[in-house]
Amino acid sequence: MTRPSRPSTTTARTLSARTSPSSPPWSAKAAGLSGRQTGCYGPPSTRGRQSTAYGGKLRGRVTVGTMQGVWAGLHRALAGLRKEHPGVVVRLRQAAVVDIRQALRDGGVDVAVVALDRQQQRGLETRLLSREEMVLVTSAGREFPGPVTLANAARLPLVDFSPGWAIRHSVDQAFRAAQVERPTTFEVNDIVAASELVRHDLGVCIMPESIAARSPDLTSHRFAQHAPRWKVMVVRPKGEAPPAVAALLRHIA
Repeated sequence: MTRPSRPSTTTARTLSARTSPSSPPWSAKAAGLSGRQTGCYGPPSTRGRQSTAYGGKLRGRVTVGTMQGVWAGLHRALAGLRKEHPGVVVRLRQAAVVDIRQALRDGGVDVAVVALDRQQQRGLETRLLSREEMVLVTSAGREFPGPVTLANAARLPLVDFSPGWAIRHSVDQAFRAAQVERPTTFEVNDIVAASELVRHDLGVCIMPESIAARSPDLTSHRFAQHAPRWKVMVVRPKGEAPPAVAALLRHIA
């Protein structure tokens, strides 16, 4: 009597990783994003096995990272992926850029839409989505005599974002390059809070023009020189993208 064939060890392990609810979460400790939080299970080397095609439709999961102020039409890409592949579960995690970058390395995030400088891009696959200069945002009633420079901005009460934010990183770099020191009067971790402080003329804030445009009642001033720059890109670990990640990337314009 012919004995039924047993699945190969590799196949059995793959099926177990896909179907076992007790598979231990793999955490991105440095980013503070655990496997339970991100919905990403298994070490980075197995993430590519977590999406499989059934009848032309993908099943699996993708964890997407982003940060405050960076959206870049991400909602449209997620909606497009859900329509094309409803079997793919997408988890979205918002965090500081330094945490997202570490999570990409550790396996807690599969793909991210973030703003990174050249040094932060090392070891990652990147695709530029947009670039722009930052502006000085003030209340509508505040007069700004003379040219808008970092030196003049430093004389005003500044609303800064917390260290670790990509905006703060770019602004710090610009002040260092211009050799201008500036005190921080307000330090916030929220774009809405920054806008409210500016709206009530308690301070001024440097932010990307695309973010400033969301508050049309505020006034944006372009810098005459040394304007901080802002690049938004989609990034992922190097190597072949898992099928579900590749499908999402096709929807990110």
